[in-house]
Amino acid sequence: MTLFGLIGGKQRERQAGNGPARAPAQAAPGTAISYDAGLVPRLTQEHRKLLGIYQQLQLAVTKTDVAAIQQRLREFRGMLQEHLLQENVKLYVYLARHLAGDQASSELVSDMRREMMGIGRVVMDFLRKYTDSPMSPGQVLEFKKELDAIGAALVQRIEREESALYSLYLESY
Repeated sequence: MTLFGLIGGKQRERQAGNGPARAPAQAAPGTAISYDAGLVPRLTQEHRKLLGIYQQLQLAVTKTDVAAIQQRLREFRGMLQEHLLQENVKLYVYLARHLAGDQASSELVSDMRREMMGIGRVVMDFLRKYTDSPMSPGQVLEFKKELDAIGAALVQRIEREESALYSLYLESY
C-alpha cells in the first residue's frame, strides 16, 4: 500500500464503551497495565498524524524549504517518541503478558517489538542527524534519499502493526 492509500484508507472501527456495562478491566498478569479500549484507536490516529507530517516533509523538500523541513522534523521526532513509548509500555508489555500461553502469538509480538526497537533507533538517528545541527540547502538531496527510505520502512511497519499486531490486543477476562 502507498503512503497516500494508508493515510486515506478506512480505519478499523472499534467499539469502545458502547453496549452493556462491563466489569473493570483486569491488568495483564504480572503487571499493573490494564486493557485500554482506546489504545489501538489512539495509536492508529497517531500513525495518520505521523504520516501527515511525513507528507509535509516531502512537500518542504520539493520546495527546498530548510526551515520547514527542520520544523516538521522536530514535530515528527516529538510525536514519534511519544508514540513509541506508548506502544512499548502499554501495548507490548500488555500483549507479552496477555499472550504468554500462546507461543505463536508471543513470538510474533516479541519479533515485532525487537524489529520496532531497531527501526526506532534508525529513525531517531536520522532525526538527530538532521535536527541537531542546521541543514544547508545542499544537504536536501541526501536528506530526501534517506527520508524516502525511512518513509517506505514506516509505511510497511504501520501496515503490519495495524493488520497483525493490533488485532491481538484484546481484553483479558
